Amino acid sequence: MTTGGGLDELCARFEKEHDDYNSIIAKALADRFAEAFAECLHKRVREEWGYGRGESLSVEDLIKERYRGIRPAPGYPAMPDHTEKRTLFSLLEAELNSGIQLTENYAMIPASSVCGLYFSHPVAQYFSVGKIGEDQLRDYSARKGMDVAEGKRWLGPNLP
Repeated sequence: MTTGGGLDELCARFEKEHDDYNSIIAKALADRFAEAFAECLHKRVREEWGYGRGESLSVEDLIKERYRGIRPAPGYPAMPDHTEKRTLFSLLEAELNSGIQLTENYAMIPASSVCGLYFSHPVAQYFSVGKIGEDQLRDYSARKGMDVAEGKRWLGPNLP
């Protein structure tokens, strides 16, 4: 999902007027709205899937993620490989249905966009993928159908 529609044009107008402050603020607000909407959708999913009905969570509970389920996203510690965005986009026909496009480096355009997965298992929790060995890199690259050099490109931060 995105909250970045029209943001580039708005920021270009601000920048043309030498108003960097409002350009920066507009980008920051769009990013925060995207994250807030993703959190709102997560609440809706918890309710519609039945396990979040009747939740009575405070703002602090929400911030500390004291609800059932997680919403990891490609490029974050639990899913460091950005190329999985292509899989999600293909399955959902996201470019057609949302207007969000992926660059060759898997950045999303408009920039104030969010993609991820919802997991509802009662003990699902966030985690970080640590450092991986050369053998894991080779295995992962083979399973992804890419050569090891490309695998290194996407998993570089997880290599020793």
